[in-house]
Amino acid sequence: MLAWRTRAPNANVARVITEVDRIVRDFSAQGPRGDELDVAHGWASFSLVKSFQTAPLAAGVYAGWIGFGLPETDLVRQPAKLAAVTAAEVQSAASRYLDADHMRIVVVGDLAELRAPLSALGFGPIEVRDSNGTVLPAARAAAGR
Repeated sequence: MLAWRTRAPNANVARVITEVDRIVRDFSAQGPRGDELDVAHGWASFSLVKSFQTAPLAAGVYAGWIGFGLPETDLVRQPAKLAAVTAAEVQSAASRYLDADHMRIVVVGDLAELRAPLSALGFGPIEVRDSNGTVLPAARAAAGR
């Protein structure tokens, strides 16, 4: 699963969603730029190192690693493996697994203000759910409650 989280005023939500759609489509077609891959390599290495900053975090890393049946010796090799990932490999995976046409977008906000701009995007039907994730009946959803 790939996810973005952001906040925007209601008036900007449709524009933000349009931009995310553009980014996903571009990334799927072209892959990362060199500087993006460098940042990702740095973030991945930092994230791994950060996960060992306390004993409980380190135990969680080892438990997860071993839980997946991976030898703990591979954990030491992980930073080098991450650094070796090429832009071409990322682009290949992105073109295979990122499909903007099947993306799900979750918006939390005032339905009365957001329904028209979201509908205008033409991305498909708007499904309204309650805080438990249950789809609301159409009449209740149309009322914006």
